[in-house]
Amino acid sequence: STMALTEKIIKDTPAPVKGRVTLTDQNSLQLRITPSDARTWSVQYRHAGRMLKLTLGAYPAIPLKMARQLANGIKVQLAQGIDPQGVKRNTSLAKARCVTFKEYFHDFEARHLKTLKPSSAREYSRVMNKDILPYLGKINLEELVKVDIIRVVDRIDKRAPILANRALQYISKFLNWCVGRGYIEHSPAHGIPKPQKERSRTHVPTLEDMHTIYINSDGLLLPQSLAIKLLILTGLRKSEVANLKWSEVFKDRIEIEADRSKNNRKIMVP
Repeated sequence: STMALTEKIIKDTPAPVKGRVTLTDQNSLQLRITPSDARTWSVQYRHAGRMLKLTLGAYPAIPLKMARQLANGIKVQLAQGIDPQGVKRNTSLAKARCVTFKEYFHDFEARHLKTLKPSSAREYSRVMNKDILPYLGKINLEELVKVDIIRVVDRIDKRAPILANRALQYISKFLNWCVGRGYIEHSPAHGIPKPQKERSRTHVPTLEDMHTIYINSDGLLLPQSLAIKLLILTGLRKSEVANLKWSEVFKDRIEIEADRSKNNRKIMVP
């Protein structure tokens, strides 16, 4: 459509199922929308006989009004015979819009982490603040590249190999969220191999093993002994048994509320 854009038109345009949708505005300003709902501003222009495209950045980080100012500035440059590609890096407006990894992460903390279990959210923030933000925090998110991420993960890998996997997973999840919000078009973490192969535990106790453990738990102190027997009899998780309250124990069942179970569902054990 060549109708002038409004914030409402932009918000009301859904992401396509496949392919891409392009909304156009005055001064050759375009907003491209991909199936992942990444929304990116660009300007098409002709310079020295060639049709070129200049990417301005993501919506909503750059709102319509600012995108128009940028497009207008480019039109002025073209009239003066200047190629905007060469100027892009140095414009004060581009500099003003540099949003850092850290700023976007605080947005992620406020919006996404509060939807996780408190313990998971705390762990996520802890690893980010301790091992990742000191190195990536100041980088402009649009300029973050694979090698920046690999350096951070390798540094952790030297000290704590399994944590390195976790860190890569956290960075990837955060960047995918940024793609989903339209802050960046692609995740630079995509395709980075895991630093460590996590060995899965292969031994599954047999019924005889379980029986032996059950009988031998009598040699432990009473709380430990009872906890082990309860684990075997109920199939509950270690933390669920360890934190069991009298209010959760009934004559014919154990009931554990959703906020205390791992998958946020209420558990009933006969």
